[in-house]
Amino acid sequence: MSDRTTGYNPTSEQQQNMDNLSFDRKHLVNAVEILTENEAGTTIVRQKPLATESNQTNHVCLDNTTSTILAENDTFTGEWQDCLNYQEVNISVDTDQNSATNGLVIQWSADGTVIADTDTFSVYANAGTNYTPNPAFRYVRVVYTNGAVAQTRFNLMTILRRGATGGSFHRIDSTLKDDLV
Repeated sequence: MSDRTTGYNPTSEQQQNMDNLSFDRKHLVNAVEILTENEAGTTIVRQKPLATESNQTNHVCLDNTTSTILAENDTFTGEWQDCLNYQEVNISVDTDQNSATNGLVIQWSADGTVIADTDTFSVYANAGTNYTPNPAFRYVRVVYTNGAVAQTRFNLMTILRRGATGGSFHRIDSTLKDDLV
């Protein structure tokens, strides 16, 4: 196939290489730009930076999201979610009752079976909070244990983000409490 602007005719192997670079047109835009041939007849090819969609696809992790209210000392346990292709896990919690001490547990696993690491936090009533860790391992799961009083409002949402939004586990203007283990 000849390039109309330069008159360049790639070999079948060169064409295959270019086709491989631009295989996913949803995420790549003109991955290769053929500029010209130099005096020696060598084609100058420049790989353009990859242009991604303007609205990157995030993923609401339904297996780690719930609005089902919990009874006293009741526990919600999500399912393992592969977060390999994501830069950030965003966990938001809003409830009208305190969690158990360290009742929000973010579990990490290399294989989706064995827990390799955890991050734990206490969640306080009527103080909507948001945690945005970078994935520590390939798989993540959220476990939430309610405190001693039954809830009448509970919203737990987990979003896997392709781009980092914060990098902080706490809002800048919030009062930091000693809730890390």
